[in-house]
Amino acid sequence: MEIIKTFSVDELRTVRRWINDRMASVEYEKNVIEYGDDHAFLNGKGESLDWLDRDERSLRAQLKLIDDQVENENAKSR
Repeated sequence: MEIIKTFSVDELRTVRRWINDRMASVEYEKNVIEYGDDHAFLNGKGESLDWLDRDERSLRAQLKLIDDQVENENAKSR
């Protein structure tokens, strides 16, 4: 049986801040690899970039979900 938890808007905003911080970290890691090493793919760092791209897409999807949930909570409170 699945239990669905309803989060408060404050909790969602806290998670959103954490995800934004994680996205900044992922972007920094990507920049270090891409711009700090002209031969990143030749040095075998291409897989790391692929993982970071996937992580970034996942974080963006989570942000969209959080924004939708905040919007729903705001609509309920009207």
